[in-house]
Amino acid sequence: MHIAPSLPVEVLDQIVDLSSRADQACFLRINPTFNDIARRLLYRSISIELSHKCITLLRTLSGSRSKLYSHLVHTLDIILKNSRSHPIGNFARLLNRALQSLTNLTTLSAPGHPLQICKGCTFSLKNLSAECRVDPELGAFLALHPSIDELCIRGGPGMQDGYMCLPSSILPNLSAVRLLIPDPALLRSLVHGRPVRHTSVIILQSFLPYVEALALSAVPVERVSMMFFECPNPSELLIAAAKLLPEIEALHVVILTGSCPLEPLKLAAPLLSSFLKLRFITFMAGDDKTTLAVEREVAELWQKACPSLKTIILPNGVVWFCKPGGDIFPVMSEGKVPDLE
Repeated sequence: MHIAPSLPVEVLDQIVDLSSRADQACFLRINPTFNDIARRLLYRSISIELSHKCITLLRTLSGSRSKLYSHLVHTLDIILKNSRSHPIGNFARLLNRALQSLTNLTTLSAPGHPLQICKGCTFSLKNLSAECRVDPELGAFLALHPSIDELCIRGGPGMQDGYMCLPSSILPNLSAVRLLIPDPALLRSLVHGRPVRHTSVIILQSFLPYVEALALSAVPVERVSMMFFECPNPSELLIAAAKLLPEIEALHVVILTGSCPLEPLKLAAPLLSSFLKLRFITFMAGDDKTTLAVEREVAELWQKACPSLKTIILPNGVVWFCKPGGDIFPVMSEGKVPDLE
């Protein structure tokens, strides 16, 4: 094939980078130039389900030929097909051996306690997704990775305040927190005094402790996603957010079960005038069957009260785009404009 010597390597790199992963695998067989490029791109970011294929990959990364591949890996995401299943000890030991070879790893999402599976590793993480018990050991691991700016904690029971001690010197660059366990005390310990701008939390009862925790960030919080099992009072939530998070730009509220009535949303419209930078807002539920005509009325009231809004998503899931001058128009998720009649 004559394309390799006739084009700069930088151009070939972009061509391969824009290809699908299946096509990138085919590039491995063309010639040494394409093999080097495709191998680097394929191993740069790995997302794989926990399966026999994953075991083979980890054996490759921890085996005698690991030097050919391990330095290329920057992101490793191992996905559990069944959230209730837990890997056995042999897998944890294999994963640990593989991780020890990944000297350039910056993003990690894998089952098991980070302090255990990362024992003896030399990489410095920037992004960590952990599914483990929240305990002093997790705090000790976080202390070893001051460069972490994105943290997701997906597992472990709710902990009492102070259970995982995090001195202010730990995680000085933390800017995004995703907490998928309902624990406002843990959120407070993670956010307090750190430059957290983006958060996602799941809430079982009162939202106020979570909003109060977010207000402790060292910088203005810009984007907040809240998942509820029951619809909160929109007026109370907006009052708290306007008071404690005045510079918020995006507020997303998702009700996982139950409905989100439109009448309280309509009554809460005047409260949106307190937000000067709010651009995106969502109040969405899974089983609402409200008419789009009524949703348009709510969207118009919201946009009028808060002219900075760019998009509004209400319980039906329709995205309402706000034009300069006050006009709004809806677009369905598949890009179609719905019939409002």
